[in-house]
Amino acid sequence: MLWEGTDLYSPHTGAPGNPRPGVLYKSGLSFPASMACDHLEDGVIEWKDPALCDAIKRLKALPGGSDVMQEVGIEYLVASFLAINNYEEETVLNRLRETAAWRKENGASEARVKIIQAGWKHPGEFPKTASFWKYVPACQGGKAMDKRGLPYSVRCPGRADLQGLFEQFGEDDILESQLFTQEWRLLTLEAYARRTGYLGDILTIQDMYAPEGLLNVWRKNREKTSIMKKLAGRLDTHYPGVIGTVLLTNAPWAIHAVLQVLRPILPKRLMGKVELVPEADVASRLLELVDAPSLPAFLGGSGANGDFISGHNLDTSASVDGDGLIVKAGTEVRRSLLLEMGDVAGFGFRVEGSGQDINFSCVFEAADESTENTMVRSLCRLAEDNGG
Repeated sequence: MLWEGTDLYSPHTGAPGNPRPGVLYKSGLSFPASMACDHLEDGVIEWKDPALCDAIKRLKALPGGSDVMQEVGIEYLVASFLAINNYEEETVLNRLRETAAWRKENGASEARVKIIQAGWKHPGEFPKTASFWKYVPACQGGKAMDKRGLPYSVRCPGRADLQGLFEQFGEDDILESQLFTQEWRLLTLEAYARRTGYLGDILTIQDMYAPEGLLNVWRKNREKTSIMKKLAGRLDTHYPGVIGTVLLTNAPWAIHAVLQVLRPILPKRLMGKVELVPEADVASRLLELVDAPSLPAFLGGSGANGDFISGHNLDTSASVDGDGLIVKAGTEVRRSLLLEMGDVAGFGFRVEGSGQDINFSCVFEAADESTENTMVRSLCRLAEDNGG
């Protein structure tokens, strides 16, 4: 099928192109003029995965399949749904129907068009981003590119001022910002697929360093888990496969206690992408994925921090993230921590010396002597552990 329209966007460069009325574009689907970005002079995406090509054909052949694909209007998104659902076209058909309706009702299609027409090259150019990033240090795209040539995302939740953010912005503002970000990511991945013939994903780095201590940050902001659940559910349901590996860098021992709370409320598929990266391994792990000049110094690269995240002190030399304790060989040490209802505690340790271990146990002692104590971890010999 040939379609005549205007080249509003060049996914190869991420920049707005020169309008050229009358240029012909090839496509397996037709789209309204507002979706002209889905067409390039070199045609539609030429998928190199035979299984994916076959699945697209089977989906289109199903009763209503072609109509739903037309309604979604984004070939890459259709392919992503198929890949994430093991190419089960009947399952995908129902889920695409839900997503097509959701995109209309929640403004995703309009956001996509707005990004294209405005020519925004990365989320840093969105109208409200500078105000958001004042409270949540972050960057995406621009100089932040991985070795595949795809933009990666960095957020610093341990340094975030969520109280200040929610004083200035409502939940609807947060959801709208995330919607625009996801649509931009989708456009970027479409361009990648046109270049390579393959699906891609967005590497996400969540730097967990917290100057005031991660557990202290968590205690102050844990009531915000409801919006976190809503955002994560939307990503998993309507943008499957867009988010790739999620690296939790500079992860202190306290992260295990936080994750124990988050696992039940976040999508299992998303949690399965999470990888903990302790401080000692941050540089080596990230340099596997990102070239040094494209990685800020606080994450082990050679790029200036301010070129990626400006207006924030990204020094990681000091933290009050819990108490440290050294237990010498042949000695016994007990340490207690007063907890109140709703508090979260975590622990982590390692034993230095080849072949060495330590006898360890953890117990909740009730303040009321009439209540029995609760054994959290029975006495056992270990060399290393994390928990909460």
